[in-house]
Amino acid sequence: MINFELILTNILTEAPSRGTQKTLEYAIKNRMPVSFDYRGPKGEVLPGRRIKAELVASGLTKKGNLAVRGWVQPPSVSKKGFREHGWRTFILDRISSGSVQVYEDEQFTQKRAGYKEGD
Repeated sequence: MINFELILTNILTEAPSRGTQKTLEYAIKNRMPVSFDYRGPKGEVLPGRRIKAELVASGLTKKGNLAVRGWVQPPSVSKKGFREHGWRTFILDRISSGSVQVYEDEQFTQKRAGYKEGD
């Protein structure tokens, strides 16, 4: 079934999301850490700053949302905590567009535990 609310939201927020998407893809291609403010459904996602996330991929979720995948660690905010691992998926519409900071003078080269290269 088509989610008209999602389509309308994407149309209305297309300009900021596209800028955010391009910025994050630039960081992914160049393996530069990024920080950003993230929010989500209350009770499911702890809103706050994700600091120096190491993003490695972008694409669509099973629900058709644009998303990025990356490694985060403290002092980033996370409801799940960091005991198991630091891999997280971030939906682009939940990233505050004006909050993205790319650390262009830094690069990450270490493959984190649980990283699966490929698709």
